[in-house]
Amino acid sequence: MPTRVSRRRFVTAGLATGAAGLFAASRRAAARDKTPPATPAAGAPAVVTRGAARPVMVGSWNAAKFTNGGPRTGIAEAYEKMLRGDDVLDALLAGVAILELDPTEDSVGYGGLPNADGVVQLDACCMHGPTRRAGGVAALEGVRTPSKVARAVLDETDHHLLVGRGAQEFARRLGFTIEDDLNTEHSRRLWLEWKRRLD
Repeated sequence: MPTRVSRRRFVTAGLATGAAGLFAASRRAAARDKTPPATPAAGAPAVVTRGAARPVMVGSWNAAKFTNGGPRTGIAEAYEKMLRGDDVLDALLAGVAILELDPTEDSVGYGGLPNADGVVQLDACCMHGPTRRAGGVAALEGVRTPSKVARAVLDETDHHLLVGRGAQEFARRLGFTIEDDLNTEHSRRLWLEWKRRLD
């Protein structure tokens, strides 16, 4: 069984890996240019590129596992779109949607584990570096792809976060399908088992 890693350890490891990669790139560039390399003590190293940089993908374990019955995982889909030159945020959200729509994945989107009342409430947020804008939703009910609603918050409003009924009404006004229940047989079974253990 795969070992689960806490989000804090995952983010810390990702930042350390990214910093090490930047430092290594700086040293390689310095060797080519015969200039002294940047050192970690001097702050963030300068990155010198000699051509188009290839994108780097960092994602959670489920992004590299679930396909929603398609040919690629969420992370592979996002990577392919970035290589083709798609906007990075569009590419990432296309990858995230694969997870959100996969009924066998129970942490996000359709079939996500419900709250104590058996209701699936979903959160999502996104940021777009070039425009320096962000959007998010929290406790959103009835929409299988909360990441798309978060993107709409970014694109269509002056807000950064819409929550609960307000987020759902916003999604409804934009034409998102609102469903009564986002549970799958799997998520409902897990919720009922959780309730049984509480009694």
